[in-house]
Amino acid sequence: MKGLKEKTFRGAVHLGWATLVSRVLSVVSGIILARLLDPVEFGLVSLCYIVLSVVSLLAPLGMSTALIRYRGENPDKASFQVFVWVMTTGTVFFLLVLLFTDQLANLLGNPSLSTILPWMALLILIDMVGRAPEALLERNLEFRAMSRIQITSEFSFVVVSIGLALGGWGVWSLVGGHLARALTGTILCIAGHKGKEWFTPKRWDWQIHKDLMRFGIRSVASNAVNRFYLNVDNFVVGRELGA
Repeated sequence: MKGLKEKTFRGAVHLGWATLVSRVLSVVSGIILARLLDPVEFGLVSLCYIVLSVVSLLAPLGMSTALIRYRGENPDKASFQVFVWVMTTGTVFFLLVLLFTDQLANLLGNPSLSTILPWMALLILIDMVGRAPEALLERNLEFRAMSRIQITSEFSFVVVSIGLALGGWGVWSLVGGHLARALTGTILCIAGHKGKEWFTPKRWDWQIHKDLMRFGIRSVASNAVNRFYLNVDNFVVGRELGA
């Protein structure tokens, strides 16, 4: 028990440090990008994140969070089922975004979104691929690895977005930066978790699925309010800057 508490404390320190470094990188890159890009371009990306935020909440239905808390007898099978679930639902939502891109752009009040939203939607698939290994890292208290992933991912956004902005790519520098950050994080999560039990096919167990779903839906309900307020901010910023 003492060893677990010590590991948890050290993990909290690592994550706290990683969050601080990531925030500093975010602020610095934000200042630089604000000098290189038009406010309208920031507004367009903010509007895209309204769609992506809703999808990231609804598609996995809290299954990755449920995997972290799972206390059943077969965590390997549970991790595989979470991977299958989030990839299936993530792909469905990705295709829906592609199919209704124009309608979503009009709903958000900016038809220009129809150009960049399909590319930003790739974040859905990238995110879903990394959900299971990321959850397993947290489940196994691999906080040092998680902190390195967080910092490296943020650094990749800084390098790619600023590099593209200096090259005159406009809003695509932000799109490229977000894709680079997500892709880096997913690759490092997969590499950081040594096991591949989440990817190895196993016989489906509906009882495990029900247990995961029961906890997942509760976590979605608890996060819905926070997502709502976040999306209100994105909507206001996006409509004001993206007009």
